[in-house]
Amino acid sequence: MDQEQIDQGQGPDSGEVVDIAIDPSGTSDQVIYIACNDGGVWKSTDGGLTWKPKTDLMPSLSMGAVALDPGNPSTVYAGTGNPFDGGGQFTKGVGIYKSIDGGETWSVEGAAVFTHHSINRMVLPVSGVLLVGALNGVYRSVDGGLNFGANAPAFNDGRPVIQGYVTDLKLDTRSPTTTVYASISGQGVFVSTDAGATFPTNLFANPGAPAPGFFFISFAQSNQPDGATMYASVQGATDYGLYKSIDSGAHWVTMPAGATAAIPPPNSGYQLGYDQTVGIDPLDHNRVYLGFQELHLSTDGANTFRPTPISQNQIHWDHHALVFSPASHLPTVAPAPLFVGTDGGIHATRDGGATWSNLNEGIATNIFLGIGIGLGSTANNAYTYGGTQDTGTLGHRPEFPGADWHLGIDGDGGPVAVDPANPRRVYGSDDGTFISTSDGGSNWTYGATGIPAGVYRIAIDPNNSSHVYATVGSQLYQSTDTAGTFTQIATFPTQIRSIATTPLDSNTLWLGLEDGSVRYTSNALAGTSSAWNSYTPGAPSGLNAEAIAISPTNLYRVVVAFSGFSAISPTNRTKHLFQTTNNGATWSDISGTDGGDPTQNLPDLPLHAVVLDPGNPNGSPGVGLHHVRSNGAQLLSPGLDGTILTSPTGTNWAKQSTGTTTNLVDAAWDGHQWVVVGYPSILTSPDSITWTAQPSGVPPDNALEGIAWSGTLFVVINASTGNVLTSPDGQNWTIRPLGATTQALGGIAWDGAQFIGVGYGGTIVTSPDGMTWTARNSGTTALLVAIAVGSTVRVAVGDGGTILTSPDGVTWTSRASGVPDDEIDDIAWSGNQFAAVTNSGAVLTSPDGITWTRQTSGTNTRLLGITWDRGQFVAVGDFVILTSPDGVHWTPQSPGQDIPTMVVASDASVMQSLDGGASWHILGVDLPEVDCKSLALDSSVTPSLLRVGTYGRSVYELTSPSGPALAMNANLAFGAVPVGSNATLPLRCFNVGSTTLSVNTSGGTGNPHFAITPASNVSLNPGDEFDFSVTFKPPGTGHMTAKLHVRTTDPSQHVAFVFASGTGI
Repeated sequence: MDQEQIDQGQGPDSGEVVDIAIDPSGTSDQVIYIACNDGGVWKSTDGGLTWKPKTDLMPSLSMGAVALDPGNPSTVYAGTGNPFDGGGQFTKGVGIYKSIDGGETWSVEGAAVFTHHSINRMVLPVSGVLLVGALNGVYRSVDGGLNFGANAPAFNDGRPVIQGYVTDLKLDTRSPTTTVYASISGQGVFVSTDAGATFPTNLFANPGAPAPGFFFISFAQSNQPDGATMYASVQGATDYGLYKSIDSGAHWVTMPAGATAAIPPPNSGYQLGYDQTVGIDPLDHNRVYLGFQELHLSTDGANTFRPTPISQNQIHWDHHALVFSPASHLPTVAPAPLFVGTDGGIHATRDGGATWSNLNEGIATNIFLGIGIGLGSTANNAYTYGGTQDTGTLGHRPEFPGADWHLGIDGDGGPVAVDPANPRRVYGSDDGTFISTSDGGSNWTYGATGIPAGVYRIAIDPNNSSHVYATVGSQLYQSTDTAGTFTQIATFPTQIRSIATTPLDSNTLWLGLEDGSVRYTSNALAGTSSAWNSYTPGAPSGLNAEAIAISPTNLYRVVVAFSGFSAISPTNRTKHLFQTTNNGATWSDISGTDGGDPTQNLPDLPLHAVVLDPGNPNGSPGVGLHHVRSNGAQLLSPGLDGTILTSPTGTNWAKQSTGTTTNLVDAAWDGHQWVVVGYPSILTSPDSITWTAQPSGVPPDNALEGIAWSGTLFVVINASTGNVLTSPDGQNWTIRPLGATTQALGGIAWDGAQFIGVGYGGTIVTSPDGMTWTARNSGTTALLVAIAVGSTVRVAVGDGGTILTSPDGVTWTSRASGVPDDEIDDIAWSGNQFAAVTNSGAVLTSPDGITWTRQTSGTNTRLLGITWDRGQFVAVGDFVILTSPDGVHWTPQSPGQDIPTMVVASDASVMQSLDGGASWHILGVDLPEVDCKSLALDSSVTPSLLRVGTYGRSVYELTSPSGPALAMNANLAFGAVPVGSNATLPLRCFNVGSTTLSVNTSGGTGNPHFAITPASNVSLNPGDEFDFSVTFKPPGTGHMTAKLHVRTTDPSQHVAFVFASGTGI
């Protein structure tokens, strides 16, 4: 994030830094490692000017500590499992990462001991002896992390040498090889004089120490003139205390100035146990630094602290790490250089806090909770916004250079929603309060009328961006004035965790709740009068309905993603993703396949987001349907973009390939073939599968709106000219003028003796042969769009709720429809009743065409076509198919093969399914192993644009480079391998480009003890993966490293390097 001034200091900001380790080699602080909460380990080799991530491919990026081996600082240890990561319910600890080559490769050590545990601090008193301060004690290893335990001398029984929540762990400043201090929450500060083998002495058992009832303790010890001065920053049950000792902890006194510093007005305070650090300048024991939200300084041994924090308006709040330059880099006089880790990254001062260096440039570790993008065009896609924990709501606009983001409003950000019609209008949440901007984030409005604090989710109606929804707890709020004012429209039993709108229907709204249920309404625009249905998809108890997506081509396909853990083996479906294709009536688990390949099922990890991309080549680009017709054995429905769907029963539909992208409108069957017409296509097919385009002779901008078959002749109406087309065979067409009217027609039918056409201005014409036409008096000027023939009556329908009846097609009588403000789009006869469909989604039924009853279809989506087929009405429309046996009770049906590409974001990756959820694959081989919180998709551009907001590694965009492009996924850290044996690891190579890639590994490894096979050229097609094997066979004991050379035809990296390491034992 950029260098703008923010409320909590100067930018740029990165994400939370929890620990810092500085390589003591040389004479200055050049090589620095930082441990980031959910951002992994980063390394700088130029004093913090530039940084590189070092652990992106490791199984967890949740970090608690980082430490260097004193005998060889290229050996780096990183403790996983930040204690504040996981909400107290679980931790992301997978063990300790160890690198013997300065962070190039990492092995995982201590997994059996530390998996699902948090690590807070680590120290090494001597080379190879590692002490780990964890959530449940101090663990000791004497073999570089291979084993841990309390049983001397092996230390390999997996038990801690001292139990309890370790809040701090420090080496003695004067005797670092033997003396260690461990702060244990609720117990005290314990001392070891045998390099951490035992901790027999509790310094808080001495006079003046805090009374029982305290919790988190941070600890510091002086270095000059001696190590006798100590400070303990202690979290009490209801207060805070700073304790000082000048005799190595034998006696303690309370320093009241510490408590005063903790809460100075107006803009600071403490969050004890979270931001609580203390440090003593190693060159001056009277210079004491005390970190809470802000950093405070005393120069008189904590008798007083400066009234203004030294961090104020300079660096970010919330202090987690306080580290001085190593002894080998210290100047001769105080103050010593100081590095601090905060919620906003890493900063340094060399003058005691008078000025600060911001070292965050290029560190991409912001913790994104939600992102949104501009939609509808490549230009709009240049806008991206995100809400981040700790570092506010920020955005990237096209005028910003490179990958720069600018902060808009400080604090804890949350969800964002971008107006689909205006990428500079954005809504979000700051510390739970609703915020909005209309200028791309340059200025934000804080709050909105009618909505309280606690905003959790926000959504916008894609069809009318003045309609905005926001959730607060269990309450749903709606605005109809572009978020000017909100009204609470519904309350549910538990917190609303997710919300989904759809461009298919402004009235459709889905919600996911904390209890795992979902809610649906088909009349959201009714506000407080909206009616809600409740469904339980089937996730296990305790899983939240965390995300919802509605198919962009099928209103009834809805997918719900669940967070939490199901405790189901990945060999079966893990019940994290459920789908309905019938508007909630039934649900299926689409987490994979039971008994299938566990690597192709969704893992048992929380899901946070789901999107559906209609660009799947296995699916349909859309099912906006105009009419539906039956030949007695098959139903056929033409629609947008060349769509034709067919079904034998009306319940299972298949998309047919037509070879055209023009809109298709109507169809007729002549006993041998289907004839379909559109804008201005005419297609024929004997089987509805193979289609042939027929020349119509009309201009390409004409609209052929309807077709009827008399038994010997087809007649097609042209709504653009007022002409008709006739053909005896569907292949040879003649354009004929109507003559009887200059108005264009909108609908046509054959009543057994004559064609009847209806159209604009109330036009009705009849013809016995399709050639000679006679105008009839309809008595109306309303637009007429459809006509149906009953046993004894003909019924024409149209705009304004118009219904006309006639016994012969000549004389017509107006009938009351009861829907004067609606357009009736089509009508069908069952043999004993008529049914008509409308723009509003309503259905009208009548036994005689005279008396009409309005029925509820269950949708507010426009219905455009209806037919009767073998015992049921079938109605179609804008992304809707319905069936009914009686015209009263309607059932939604899936429009068939609208199988979208499904993409989900989980605690570890982004995964994709192309087969409706039967199998899943990781999407983006170079995406870090990070908690992916949100997805932003624009499927209106080609190819579809996908961005992911991560919890600790900022924002990524899925790209597909042109030409050959190499991506490698490998961590070739072999760890400890017995001499005389060997170990093998894969080097995974991917072609993520668009043309063939050649990969050649004959360049070798540079070390004969590491071998790569096959050492030859391999050709990869786009999307292909090839796994080379790398083998390590140590000839003796000790650390060994290699640098593999991979030659490619990727123009951006003709030679790629991969590091390998191992230790012979």
